[in-house]
Amino acid sequence: MEGSLTPEQTAACLDTLGADRLRALLDTLDLEATDRRSRSALIAAISRAPLPDVVRALRVPELRAFCTTLGVHDKGTKDLLVKRILAAPGTRVVRSHSDRPDGAAGAGALKAALRRFTLEVAAGFSVDFAPTMPVRGVRNSTP
Repeated sequence: MEGSLTPEQTAACLDTLGADRLRALLDTLDLEATDRRSRSALIAAISRAPLPDVVRALRVPELRAFCTTLGVHDKGTKDLLVKRILAAPGTRVVRSHSDRPDGAAGAGALKAALRRFTLEVAAGFSVDFAPTMPVRGVRNSTP
């Protein structure tokens, strides 16, 4: 595939497709493979096609799988997904949680820290303070 993707990214993206879909894509793009039974031969043949042609021939769920593989946002219309894939930089690599540099936290870790902070702050309020606050429908028994 011509474009901004590295050969590794191309192979990883095409690897998300099943053998039957790869064969159908091969026919759609009017390409020939050395062995139509081998997924690696199908992937190699499709990899030689221009990237825009391949991407435009994909269905939306397949485009979403490509976006996930490339580490780009995978929501939106087909046109948006195609633009994101074509604009994906060749050096982008999807990182797992264990690959993050020290000190880098994901959104889940940030949410958990905020939740802990909120609970700690709420725990600092005295229970004696709560009854003096007016509550609708409850009669305050303190004089």
